[in-house]
Amino acid sequence: MAFFAIAAIAAGQPTPADVGKAIGPHSVRPPIGDADRRPTDSPAQAAARALLETRGQPRMVAPTYYGASGPPREIDGKTETVGIDIVDTYGDQAFPPEQLAIVGSVIDANSYLSVTRDFVYSDFNVKVEEVLRQDKGDTVRAGDTLTTWRRGGAIRFGSGHVMDFVTSGKGFPITGERYVFFLWGRWPDMHGRYEISTAYQLTGGVAQGLDRAFSGYDNVPEEQFLETVKAAIASPKTSPKK
Repeated sequence: MAFFAIAAIAAGQPTPADVGKAIGPHSVRPPIGDADRRPTDSPAQAAARALLETRGQPRMVAPTYYGASGPPREIDGKTETVGIDIVDTYGDQAFPPEQLAIVGSVIDANSYLSVTRDFVYSDFNVKVEEVLRQDKGDTVRAGDTLTTWRRGGAIRFGSGHVMDFVTSGKGFPITGERYVFFLWGRWPDMHGRYEISTAYQLTGGVAQGLDRAFSGYDNVPEEQFLETVKAAIASPKTSPKK
C-alpha cells in the first residue's frame, strides 16, 4: 500500500475528498498538528514518545527537507517538508492477533512531526470501555485511558501550509466515537503507547471498518460483530480475512 503526501490546492488546503479517496469511507481527515508544537508529557510519556520517534520506521518525510537529494521546496519563502518517499505494507488479517484488543472511545487526537522532522504520526487518547484481549505485559482495565497512535497525520507548517500524510486505505478514528481497537505494543520497553493495527467503529448499532481492506464487516449488527470478534480472539488460528 502506498503512503501519500497530499499536496495543498491553491487555497492552501487539500479538499476532504482528496484525503477521503486515499484513506477510505469511514474515516475523517487526520487531526491537524502544528509542525513546531510539542506536547506536554509526563517523564514516562516523554520517554515513550522519544522511543516512538526514534524507532518509527520507515521514515515518512522526504529527505529533500534537508537538501540532501536536491533543493528543498519553499512555500511562501519558507522551507518545508512537502513529500514522502516510502511504500508501506500491512497484514491482511481482519482481527490481527496483536497484544491488546479493546472497546473504547476516542477522547482527543493530534498529529505530530518528530523532533528530527522526518516522521509524522497521530496520537489518539482512548478511554477503555471493555478489554476483549489483555496485554500480557501491561494490565489494562476498563476506565483506563490509553495513548494509541497511527502513522501519518496532517501538519501545519510555519507559513500556514497544511500537508496531509496518509497511508492508502488506512483511516483515522473520529474523536468522540466508539471503536473496537486492535492494538500493538510495538516495543516491550515503550509502556502505555499502542500502535493501531486496525479498528472498527461502532455506530448506529452496526460496525464500520476503519480500514478499507475490512469493509466487508460494514453494517454488521454490533452485537453480532462483537460475538464474531470474541470468537476470533478465542481461536486466533481461525481469525477471518474479510
